[in-house]
Amino acid sequence: MSFNMKNAIAGAGTGAALGPWGALGGAMLGGFMGPEQPEMYTSQNYLKDMAPYMEGVQNQMKLGNQLMNPNSAVNRSLGQNIQKTSMDQMGVANMLASRQNAANPYINTGGIQNQMVQNNLLAYANQGLGQFNQAMGQRFGMGMNQVNAANENLGSVYSNVAQINQGNMAQQAQFDQAQHQAMMGGFGTLAGDIGGSTAFKEGGLFGYVDPDKKANPNQERTPGYLSGLFNFLQQG
Repeated sequence: MSFNMKNAIAGAGTGAALGPWGALGGAMLGGFMGPEQPEMYTSQNYLKDMAPYMEGVQNQMKLGNQLMNPNSAVNRSLGQNIQKTSMDQMGVANMLASRQNAANPYINTGGIQNQMVQNNLLAYANQGLGQFNQAMGQRFGMGMNQVNAANENLGSVYSNVAQINQGNMAQQAQFDQAQHQAMMGGFGTLAGDIGGSTAFKEGGLFGYVDPDKKANPNQERTPGYLSGLFNFLQQG
């Protein structure tokens, strides 16, 4: 438990109506038991609570970038599968053409077959490339949507962070203002009670001895506002 000087001054003002002891007691109670700093839900608390969500957003961003990158592992695998399918189709086409040529005794099967293989290789390779490019166009759009959605989600999170910080600043400002007002009110009340007390009017804060009678050792000091308190402390 820490001691808050502003609360102590406010408490002293409240207790001053009961005299010096009341002011002292009020200061002690206010200093140790007065309002404490508000416990706030900070942006760090929020980000910690949102960590699982943020991880999902980061994964969404990563997936979107992978979909847009033709050299990513997921797209290389797609290209390999498309190319394999094209080559399989080419193999079937070459086999069927070879059988047809073999059934015709008037065709130079060797030269024709070689040419057909070359033509099929180029045709199916181009087919595979076209299919991959078409698929990449679709995947690029999907990836862009994922990245945009992830950015929007991140924007929402950090917008909430800004709102939390603004709210905490406003709450702290209200607390500080209330503390200042209580302290100034305590000052005013304390000063008014001291100034209005008979003891202060007759002997000031610490007591008074008439200068004209200082040579008289039996001259009694006129008690001041704090005389009783200091006498008690000196005796203790």
